[in-house]
Amino acid sequence: VPTAFFRGGATGGGTTPLSNQRLAVSQLSKEWETDDSRNGKGDGTGIPFLNAGVVRWNLRDKKLPGRGMNFLKPPKLKEFFGIEQAEFVHMSEQLRFKYVLYIDGHCAANRYAYMMSLGVVILKVESNPWQIASDMWYFPLLRPMEDHVPIKHDLSDLGEKIEWLRKNDIQAQAIAERAKALHSAIASVEGMKDYMQCCINMIANSYTSGSNGGFSDKAKTENAMKLQRQDDVRDGYNRLKSIGQGKRDTSSIYGVRNMNNWVKSVLILEQTPRKARVLDLACGKGGDLKKWQQREIASYVGIDIADKSVDEAVKRYNTTRPDFYPTFMAGDGFRTPLQSIFSSLSMSFDIVSCQFAFHYAFAEESVVRSALTNITSHLCRGGAFVCTIPDARVLKDMRENNGKEFGNSNYTIRMENVPDLDGGCGQMYYFKLAEAVDDLPEYIVPLPYLRRLASEYGLEVEVEMNLRSFILHYCNCADYRSLLSILKVVERGGELTVKEEDWEVTGLYCAVVFRKRSGSSAMSPIPAQQFQPYMASDILHLSSTEAEKESILQRLKQRSQPSTVLGVKIDAGATVALPHPIHVTDIALITTDAQHLLDLHPTHHAMSKEEEGEGEK
Repeated sequence: VPTAFFRGGATGGGTTPLSNQRLAVSQLSKEWETDDSRNGKGDGTGIPFLNAGVVRWNLRDKKLPGRGMNFLKPPKLKEFFGIEQAEFVHMSEQLRFKYVLYIDGHCAANRYAYMMSLGVVILKVESNPWQIASDMWYFPLLRPMEDHVPIKHDLSDLGEKIEWLRKNDIQAQAIAERAKALHSAIASVEGMKDYMQCCINMIANSYTSGSNGGFSDKAKTENAMKLQRQDDVRDGYNRLKSIGQGKRDTSSIYGVRNMNNWVKSVLILEQTPRKARVLDLACGKGGDLKKWQQREIASYVGIDIADKSVDEAVKRYNTTRPDFYPTFMAGDGFRTPLQSIFSSLSMSFDIVSCQFAFHYAFAEESVVRSALTNITSHLCRGGAFVCTIPDARVLKDMRENNGKEFGNSNYTIRMENVPDLDGGCGQMYYFKLAEAVDDLPEYIVPLPYLRRLASEYGLEVEVEMNLRSFILHYCNCADYRSLLSILKVVERGGELTVKEEDWEVTGLYCAVVFRKRSGSSAMSPIPAQQFQPYMASDILHLSSTEAEKESILQRLKQRSQPSTVLGVKIDAGATVALPHPIHVTDIALITTDAQHLLDLHPTHHAMSKEEEGEGEK
């Protein structure tokens, strides 16, 4: 039966369909019963897209990060969400359905291996961003659209994927067969023995002989080391001091900065429509604000892990005084789920930019997936994700030709192992760039791996060029040739100002542009904005408490409303109904204009001298 099927307990930390994926799919199944495009009536088959339900409520206490204890309330689930307890169906009976949903519970569900052996298509729902212990040991061996069909964590593409499977039955059967073959290889007795051997060897390698004849733990656990590296990156960028405009000409990496700025300018001009909404991940000190201003964007969200950099970005915005609406956030824009914040502020983006920073997410796959979720969740259909990342191909060649440490007078790279271009996350090396990067841990970004992950989130590659090739290609375009002189990449006579050492640094990177192929279309245009100073107190710190975040979000919502000039003629003694409430803080913003009105019509001043001090009254 070409129906997606699910039965299981309501396990997991969430207590409503908004936070519990198993409840969410049950609610969706109920909703689709009345949707003719999903219940089988529209195509005349009578076969529904989805048959999902929870068979046990799981009434134990539940907990989500940043929230208090809670528990399921079945009567409320029925009253508010239409969710009722479903009948139990044994796994062996699920064989009559072509598609079976896999959804996390409290952690990764042990049923996945058995599901692979059934010869059905597994619809593997992505874990929620806050989910822990969400991987079985063999999950790194799985390949989306080869041995399973990936589904977004919010189930937003479930209908689309089921429809694809129905229309492509031969491909669907092939996916099921590959999963069955993989099960035989990894979940057999011999496969599990191989895995146990790897585990034992890894545990043995995690310990060294102690001087007392016993064993001593390594200095830090791997998890602690990952957290320390994250802190090193943040602290490293916080330590960097801004180079004043007057000192940039004498910078040892003057040519590198100029070429990088030219590349970013061209990427912005090429990929950004006018009046666009921009998300700038790893915005740093706001060095690209003028570039965005020249593109006449409508709104801008800048996020950076280094809080001191965000402070500098706010100062730069207030100095530059652009005519677009900004929001600044301090925190890890890769690891921290941002969807609820974007939704709260009704944000949607036409372009997401991440310049010379996306590689920091490649410490582990869960971070890359979290970052891609943040990037794509509110990116409009047809929107672009633009990034500049280390070129793994170049780094591999340099490591093979120069040994474990290489560089020039501008930079140094320490790399223990030769990069695996067909590998995944965790391939670390140390990078130092004069005046810019202070010997920080960075990560290889294997391009095939990046393309494969990005495709799961609806992103397709449009541009993939080493920065040297990018410069040589676009420098011949008339629209960008003048920028070469303005940004001092070339002198007015056409001579390059960059040195060979600068050119080598630039060649370490590549530009990648993705296009989002699905999702919602662009929202209605944002009204023109006039410059308003941005207060440091309005920086949203992602590590703040929920109450602190909510307070700032409320201020940001008020600030984002377009300014309105309201003229009302008031006769003495009249009562006037205004089109919307006016708060006392709004009046404070237009004190001069209000006083001018009072000077013109003193008899209409409704507040006596004695009452003036009472403010809100």
